[in-house]
Amino acid sequence: MTTKTTPTKSRRQRRPSEGAVRSVARSAGKRPLPMHEALSDSPLVPTIRNPSPTLTSRQQRFLQELARHMVRDNPWLRNTVAVATNQRVGTGPRPIFKVKALNDLFAKWRDQIDPRGDYGWTGWWRELDRELCITGDGFVRARNRIDKPEAADLAVPLQFELIPSEYCPLDGDKTVEGLEYVCGIARNVVGRPLRYMFYRNHPSEMRGTLQETYVGAREIMHFAERRLGCPRGEVPLASALMDALKGRRLQDTELLRKIAASAIGVAVSRPVDAGDDFELPSEDEVSDMIDAITLTPGGVWELPYGYDIKTFAPKDEPANFDRALRWNMMGICAAIGVLPHEVLFDFEFAERFSRYLNLIQERQASIRHDLLEFTVGNPMMRWFVDVAIASKKYVPESEDELAAAYDWEWEWDLIPLAAFKQEMEALQAAKADGVISNAYIQRQMFQLDPVQVAVERAQEEALQRAIAAHQAEFDAAAQVLVNDQIAGRD
Repeated sequence: MTTKTTPTKSRRQRRPSEGAVRSVARSAGKRPLPMHEALSDSPLVPTIRNPSPTLTSRQQRFLQELARHMVRDNPWLRNTVAVATNQRVGTGPRPIFKVKALNDLFAKWRDQIDPRGDYGWTGWWRELDRELCITGDGFVRARNRIDKPEAADLAVPLQFELIPSEYCPLDGDKTVEGLEYVCGIARNVVGRPLRYMFYRNHPSEMRGTLQETYVGAREIMHFAERRLGCPRGEVPLASALMDALKGRRLQDTELLRKIAASAIGVAVSRPVDAGDDFELPSEDEVSDMIDAITLTPGGVWELPYGYDIKTFAPKDEPANFDRALRWNMMGICAAIGVLPHEVLFDFEFAERFSRYLNLIQERQASIRHDLLEFTVGNPMMRWFVDVAIASKKYVPESEDELAAAYDWEWEWDLIPLAAFKQEMEALQAAKADGVISNAYIQRQMFQLDPVQVAVERAQEEALQRAIAAHQAEFDAAAQVLVNDQIAGRD
């Protein structure tokens, strides 16, 4: 007699989450469940890993290349980046020095900033912010031109070179002269940069072997959108690239559907009630019939007896396309930090809501301004003052003036207010109540230097007083000229 073996029942054991606090579900027969649903082993919970900051940096190269490609080829993404740059940078910042001589010197030098001559002051800052928005990483190198041939053509022998992120290799991990480079940057024990590794040429240019150069950290300003502890920046567009690809596919699909919907078909058929004595038309009649049936406005033609025409076209259903495209673009705008109505050209909202949008734009712009001033702007101006003094383009007259030379404030483009009159009335009321001053209104609403405003107003008032003091003489002289003209006509 054979014994039938009972198969062993295998049950997949639930893997308890590490460190998870279990609770007891009464309805589930006191089976332990995780306190949080994300701690369970549900298939809905993705399997993720937390790479180190250094590994995160090394993974950015493909994302940077894809981001550059998408901004070049995708008009929506290109416009989104342009809107972000317009809102945050505009025409670029303007440093206002406490020393007037430095303001005059800066006005002569500002459009000489780029050593290649591709950008003036405004274009230079816009390109810097555009690089930061697309790749999240970039560098500025100070070029001291003292005792160089270029110095003769510069108001201050100093220029600043914009360097794309590709020039500093993300996989530049090596030890050179006792310094360990990670992602192209050598740091000290506390993490401050000491030297940077750069390619002499762009790595995509086929010019033989890549030659490396090593530059001290004092000459380099590294601007980046970085994660805490990350040696390089993260690509801000990374979370929007898939949405941009899906949006392009959505537009292509809608275009194909529109093309199919616009294709009208024409069929020539013989009716069923044609008699048995129906005769086929001759070749000439068929040729004439085909030539006559043309989809032209106002066309009239006659078919041979017994033939009929039927037209058909695919159904066009565009109801959900605009909504789908809008939600897709809202995701892209959210990744970059741009308000969607600026990108989608949708300005149908109430005035109160528009004032709130202005506040959002100002807050986002202020955050970007702080980043740019700290990483690029302030080091640049320290270089500017140092080189101006070293080259004797500016000679301070005293120790106090020398200290004041390193004191400046930044002015940025104003974001136009939707309700300018109401904002001015609110500020004037606050001034009347003693809450704010005229100087605050001048800075916040017009980005004007209160000291410069006071000087210009004093000059205008002095001119008006001088005119008033000699008004009688002016009137008498004018009357003499009028009398002479009248006597001459007589």
